Amino acid sequence: MPYGRMRGKKPRNYTAATKSGLFGVNEQMIMQGENQWSVGLGEDVNVPATSADAIYAENSAATSGLYYIKNNNVDTDLAWCEINYQNSGKSYVLLFSATNVYGTTANWWKGQYMNTSVFESNSGTMHANWTSLVKKNLKLETWNHFGFNELLIIEDHNNDVSWKSYKHPTTQPMNYYLGNTGSRGWYYNDGDMISGGTGRRSFTSNRIHYNYSLSNDGGRLVPDPPSNEASGGFNTHVDDGTGYSWKGNLTRNDGGRHYNSNGSTSNHTCWFLARVWN
Repeated sequence: MPYGRMRGKKPRNYTAATKSGLFGVNEQMIMQGENQWSVGLGEDVNVPATSADAIYAENSAATSGLYYIKNNNVDTDLAWCEINYQNSGKSYVLLFSATNVYGTTANWWKGQYMNTSVFESNSGTMHANWTSLVKKNLKLETWNHFGFNELLIIEDHNNDVSWKSYKHPTTQPMNYYLGNTGSRGWYYNDGDMISGGTGRRSFTSNRIHYNYSLSNDGGRLVPDPPSNEASGGFNTHVDDGTGYSWKGNLTRNDGGRHYNSNGSTSNHTCWFLARVWN
């Protein structure tokens, strides 16, 4: 069963085997002419899209949902896509998500699942069944296969949603940034990026850094340097995560940062999505 915009129309270059009905009538051609058997870009594994932007360009009425993405000309991945996000004209492909809803110190983010392995928590609706963004710990194949230079972080803190995107100088998959421990950054929310909402608690600044001070008081993805030995952001810790309260899947980037404080909120989720900005 196709995903995404299930009731859309086929692109004009869509082809399929013809079928002759009674009296030699070509029913397939009749139905194609009426666009009743249409399959839009990304809706079927045999008609993948290169990006969420390509889906929106092919059909401006497309809606957010699950689509098949083939970005590297080799691998086809099913991924949630935000189409025309916040009416910005920009569309994004989901790479991974992190949540504190099911616990704040899921240490798999620090282990093998930061490399090329994929991961999906059993908690929360399985990704293949999504009808909207779901609060769960998830890492898709797009982590390895989708090259991007604009990262969108959608943040939900106690059901208050915000969003901000950051420009990167080169087009790379997320595995380039987080698949190892190499320090990369800073990357900025420049004027042609997007930002909005009121629920931002982790990614509050206009810059982000990957793998910041991992052996000390940093994290895998942080918005600012530590304050009182405590970083806000994604997978942060104090002194490499040993013996202190400030650690978690997501930690707040607020004035209360301190190594002996609990920097996490249980109802806190971030979704990390990507596109190419030029």
